[in-house]
Amino acid sequence: MALSRIKHLLFGRSKATDASSDDSGWSIGNPEARHPYAIAGDHPAANRWFNALAFHATFQLRTPKRIIERNGVIIPLTANPSSDFEPWMGVWFPINTGHNVLADFAPKAWAEMEANRTVASDAGPVKPAEYMPFLIAFRTIVEDGSATIAERMTEVEALFREPKWASFVAALQGAECVCARFFPTVLSRINGLPHRSRIALSGSDIQTVAALRAADDATLLAFTGIGPAKLASIRQFCDAFDGDPHADRLADIAL
Repeated sequence: MALSRIKHLLFGRSKATDASSDDSGWSIGNPEARHPYAIAGDHPAANRWFNALAFHATFQLRTPKRIIERNGVIIPLTANPSSDFEPWMGVWFPINTGHNVLADFAPKAWAEMEANRTVASDAGPVKPAEYMPFLIAFRTIVEDGSATIAERMTEVEALFREPKWASFVAALQGAECVCARFFPTVLSRINGLPHRSRIALSGSDIQTVAALRAADDATLLAFTGIGPAKLASIRQFCDAFDGDPHADRLADIAL
């Protein structure tokens, strides 16, 4: 009964509500939808508590630059949020852009809370204003399709050497770890190929699809960890590969 009263005070009662049901009433959004917190204009909360939607981007290295730059954008509550992104990239959340009762009631506490507000990221909890410039700089580099993978890796390494990003870089375990994630070696994408086999192949300058195709079965079977089953996986990978056969790395960049 108490829950029903609280819901009624906050959100009113749905037109379709059965008055005899204690847990009925308006709900916010659909958790299965692309915009799970969106609410209809006729929702009672739209008049009592919310008048806009604010976008909160996911602060991850894999989040595209265009999405990160959208962080904090506010649109009318009844507007249609853009749908050019996957749900993991961010969410539109209902807000009230008008009078801030909490800020008026406890201005110092509110200001302190806002100053120390953090969001989750690959580097742990971070302050958005501090992390966004680093994140945008990183995404600008990795999304630059006009540069080669080698050039982009060099730029990432230079970015990670800048002293002002030291704490983030340490949390991300360095440029080498990040580059391995976004620019994986071709050999690392062969299903089931052991690490020791990849090291041995690289040491023999067999790092590309072209080199793998050129190597005969006997040559590949001579490497530690490569038997008939692994050889079949290598051949299947090469047959299905549709990228640059002379590249030793791939770009795994969400756009």
